[in-house]
Amino acid sequence: DYLESGQTSVGTAIRIEHTAASPLGAKVTATVEIIAVTGRKIVFSVTANDSTGEIGKGTHTRFIVDTERFMKKAEGRK
Repeated sequence: DYLESGQTSVGTAIRIEHTAASPLGAKVTATVEIIAVTGRKIVFSVTANDSTGEIGKGTHTRFIVDTERFMKKAEGRK
């Protein structure tokens, strides 16, 4: 909903730290929040929790790109 027509976003980095184990069958919930927008770069904070607390955290970085240009470049890698 926030991108202009002809735009998409592509992931460029995922950095995750596993901080605790969850028991088998535990319900895990992930929470994501945008923490920075710099031009075309968007950085998300990610946390994962089970019923006892945090089990992981990290960041995910994406860039807004022109869809057609990106797909042409990707197809050129064949």
